[in-house]
Amino acid sequence: MKQLLISGFLVALMATAAHADDHGQQGAGQAATDLETAMDLLVLENARLDVLLEKEQLSEEELALIEQMSINLANALALIHEEVGEMATLMEEVQSSAAEGDGQRVRESGRTYLNAIQPLVKEPVAPRFHLEDNGEEAARQE
Repeated sequence: MKQLLISGFLVALMATAAHADDHGQQGAGQAATDLETAMDLLVLENARLDVLLEKEQLSEEELALIEQMSINLANALALIHEEVGEMATLMEEVQSSAAEGDGQRVRESGRTYLNAIQPLVKEPVAPRFHLEDNGEEAARQE
């Protein structure tokens, strides 16, 4: 059953590769324009690579497909690296603003940071409990 699934997935992979060839995308790879797209591309290409790596032998077409997928992954990882660097800068701003006692700047930078990091987290960033709650009430909520 697993072989049948892998075979079916490989046929779909080959069709995707042929489509990319037809549209002249083979050399540059698929570009990620924003963090959400980069994360989607990362998940997709990792899954495709995982399926291909299950095979005992790889054909020339599959090796070419893996080469293209690695370009797509490199593009996605480069954008993710850039975006995470910007997030680190935002977090430094939150930290310095808090140290300076600038609550308004903390809120602005903190909100920008939370919005930016959203594509990297599985669930929306939401407060688990209020800061004014005591430890017992917070423990009950977990």
